[in-house]
Amino acid sequence: AQIAAYEEGGEWLDEALEYIEGNMDFVIDFAAKNMPKLKVRKPEGTYILWLDFSNYGISADEIHDRIYNKAKVLLQDGLVHDPDLGGCFQRMCMPAARCVVEEAMKRICKAFADLA
Repeated sequence: AQIAAYEEGGEWLDEALEYIEGNMDFVIDFAAKNMPKLKVRKPEGTYILWLDFSNYGISADEIHDRIYNKAKVLLQDGLVHDPDLGGCFQRMCMPAARCVVEEAMKRICKAFADLA
């Protein structure tokens, strides 16, 4: 299977990368239109987006509560990667079905709507 993947998987890989990039573009566009305080930058070498909630002016605990408990979306707290400065950041993994990414962003947007 590994040999077949290397020898015959090029088309699948190209399609997968295009799909993941489409997910990233969706999140970036959605944030720009619906959550302008949210900073998102397309990564250059990974499939994970860093979402920066620092412009909302709330604590890391409040960010976590809104995303995990109110929006019911599971991301990864930035504190895992930087216990001192990561509190305003969340990581979002992009190899997911587009409908899942869209639903997650809609829920997050709704959870932050009162701070718009």
